[in-house]
Amino acid sequence: MRKVSFFLFVNSKSGGEKGKRYLTVPKHRLDYQYSKDVNITLYLVDLFDQEEKERALQRLGRCVEKAGRGERQEVRVVVCGGDGTVIWVIEMIAKHGIDTALIVFTIIPIGTGNDFARCLGWGGSPLRFSGDRLEPLKMRIIEWLNGEEKYFDLWTVELKTYEDGTIFQIRNKEEVDTKQQQLTRGFCNYIGVGTDARICYSVEKRRQRNKWLNLALYGCIGFCKLFKRIRSTHEAVHVFR
Repeated sequence: MRKVSFFLFVNSKSGGEKGKRYLTVPKHRLDYQYSKDVNITLYLVDLFDQEEKERALQRLGRCVEKAGRGERQEVRVVVCGGDGTVIWVIEMIAKHGIDTALIVFTIIPIGTGNDFARCLGWGGSPLRFSGDRLEPLKMRIIEWLNGEEKYFDLWTVELKTYEDGTIFQIRNKEEVDTKQQQLTRGFCNYIGVGTDARICYSVEKRRQRNKWLNLALYGCIGFCKLFKRIRSTHEAVHVFR
């Protein structure tokens, strides 16, 4: 019997809080027989519920250990969010000492851009399931089971300021001085350190819950930034998350 465990980590704040409807599914664990040879176990995890998240990570670790011992256990992690959530979940799993090489990752895109999902061929539109309406999810699970597995590069960047510098972050649309002079972040697809980074930084201070308003912000702010003179400074490094 082939056993496949799916862990759906949901970022309920991503893409205008679209992930909240996924959390209306009545059971946080769903088991069903896909075929006579395949059994599916589904765990739904709220990334903002600390206790639930810790339990899921412990369960995930046990499943990965079984896979590592050669048992007929496969582990799939589904990230319900945007590109930033992908990095968040992978780093979180790695910090718990879980071998990510034994996990197949995929995504349900509910972010603003969803470039990671697009480059993997899953498109940029969210999957519509909620409550007891699970057929769209079960159909997608079939696609995940039959999909082609590929390796994808993840990168890490380290930022350091000058001796008298500091690092600011955007939290709740406000600039916050972290009192740090060094920052390490993971990323996938791309990273920006020029005009595109300035645009993203400005958007983060004005981010809305509506996906289309955010896209409009990117367009308007991007147009303005292209014609704005850059003020040179060595006082701070701005990042966003």
